[in-house]
Amino acid sequence: MSETSEVPVVPDTAGTPGSEAAAPARKRPRPGERRVQILQTLAAMLEQPGAERITTAALAARLEVSEAALYRHFASKAQMFEGLIDFIESSVFTLVNQVVERDASGAVQAQKITTVLLQFGEKNPGMTRVMVGDALVFEHERLGSRMNVLRPCRIAVAPELAAGGRGGRLGHADGRRECAGVSAHFADRRSAAALCAIGLSSPADRIPRPGAAAAGGLRGVDIEVGGARLRLLPQRAAFLPDHATLLIADAHIGKAVSFRRLGVPVPRGTTGETLARLDDLLAGTGAHRIVFLGDLLHSARGRGQATIDAVTAWRRRHARVELTLIRGNHDQHAGDPPACWGVEVLGGPLRLGGLALTHHPEPLTGAYVLAGHLHPAVLLGGRAHDRLRLPCFHFGPTVGVLPAFGAFTGMHVIAPAPGDRVFVAAGDAVRLLPA
Repeated sequence: MSETSEVPVVPDTAGTPGSEAAAPARKRPRPGERRVQILQTLAAMLEQPGAERITTAALAARLEVSEAALYRHFASKAQMFEGLIDFIESSVFTLVNQVVERDASGAVQAQKITTVLLQFGEKNPGMTRVMVGDALVFEHERLGSRMNVLRPCRIAVAPELAAGGRGGRLGHADGRRECAGVSAHFADRRSAAALCAIGLSSPADRIPRPGAAAAGGLRGVDIEVGGARLRLLPQRAAFLPDHATLLIADAHIGKAVSFRRLGVPVPRGTTGETLARLDDLLAGTGAHRIVFLGDLLHSARGRGQATIDAVTAWRRRHARVELTLIRGNHDQHAGDPPACWGVEVLGGPLRLGGLALTHHPEPLTGAYVLAGHLHPAVLLGGRAHDRLRLPCFHFGPTVGVLPAFGAFTGMHVIAPAPGDRVFVAAGDAVRLLPA
C-alpha cells in the first residue's frame, strides 16, 4: 500500500547552521519521499490558524515544484488530506488502545486518553485543525465524514470518567491497533446497529487475541475461487487447505519503527502483535507454508535491530514452515528479508493450480488472482446512525483482495461492483456482506 499515512513531524529548520548560505542543488527525492514531503508541508501550512484556505498552487509554491508534480503523487487535494487523516486515525487510536490494554482502572484510562489527545494536539497543531474540522470547512464533504470517526472518542471520555469513578473500565477501540477508522468500537454500545447489518449480535471490538486459536479454534468461512477451496479467517488471513498454505497480505513489519525514526511518537509492540497472530494461525490451521502477498517489510528505515531479532526468534520457533514472499511495492524499497529468515523471494506471481498469488490486484490470463496492496475495508451504517469501518475480503470475477494483516496498517474503503462478494472480518467471525 502507498505510504499515505506516513506523516513525520515537520522538523523546525529555523536557525539551522548554514541556513543562510547558498542552498545546495536539490537532490531528486527517493521513491515515496516526495509524498511524505507533500504531507509534511501541508501539515506545516495548517499550523497557521488564521491562514486562508490552502490551495494546491500555494502548496506547490512552498515545495518549489509545479502543481502537476503534486498530482503525480495525489489525485486530488482531498487525497492529501486523507493522508493526514490516515495518520491521525492510526496514531490516536493505537495510543488509546495501548492505554486501554495496560490500565485496568477506568479513571486512569480516561485520564491517560485525555493526555494522549492533548499531547498529540500539542505536537501536531496542523493536524489538530483537521481533527476539529476547522481545516476541512471548505474541502470535500467526505473528509468531514471521515474525521467524524474521532467524535465518539471525544464524546466517550466524559461519561467514562464517571464510569471510572465507579470502578468501571473503558471499552476497547477497534482492532487494538491500526483499524482506527472504526471508532464506534470505542464504546461498544455505539456499534450495535451497524453490526446487526452484517448479522452480528455482539460487538466486534477487536480482532481475535493471540491464543484464541489454541483455546477455541479458528472460525472462518470456506469459499471456492479459481477451482480451489479458500478459508477466510477473522485474523485477516486466508488458508488453502489443499495446499496447507496460509496467505498473508501486507504485514508491514517495521512500520512503527519507521515512524519513530522520523520523529513520530507511536507505540511499541506492533511487531510482537503481528508475530503472535501468526503463531495463532499456524497452531489453528496446521499450515506447512506461509505465502506473503507482498509488503512483508515496510521500509528500509524500519529494519531496526529489535525488529530483526524478534522475527529471527519467531523464525527459529517455526523452522519447518516454508516461507515465500512475492515482492510488493514496499519490499522493493525495504529490500529482501535477512537470509537468516529463510524466505524464498519471488519477483512475480506464484501459481498454485488455478490460482495466481501476487501483490498487485491485476488480472492474469488463465488464473484467478489473489492479492493484497489495497488494504480493503467497508463502511457500514446502522439505523441508529452508527458508522463502522471494518477490514474485508473482496472478490471480483477474476481478482480477490485480502485485507492487510499487519498490526499497524491503514484501511481503504472499497466500492464493490455488482456481483462482487465481500466478506467482513468482524471480531472473531467472518460474514458475507449482503448485496
